[in-house]
Amino acid sequence: MKRTLLLFLLCYHLIYAQDVKIPDYYKMDAELSNPLHKIVSDLGLDRDFDVGEDRIERISLAVIDLTKDGTHLGGVNFANFIYPASGY
Repeated sequence: MKRTLLLFLLCYHLIYAQDVKIPDYYKMDAELSNPLHKIVSDLGLDRDFDVGEDRIERISLAVIDLTKDGTHLGGVNFANFIYPASGY
């Protein structure tokens, strides 16, 4: 029984780990995302990084623009894990 539960939890984590749905109240903004992609590329950050025991990761960057009508979301690999930070 314990093995079955462990196997189920492992499979569940692998299947749904990166299955992120962006909420409907965000408007995906290509005009915001495209310059962010360029910045990441210009800085050479658009590649895989060896992070040791956690294997390989890619940069994750999300910007939420609250100054426009509605909430606009742009970014690079923003569906990946992002450590919360704020800028004002």
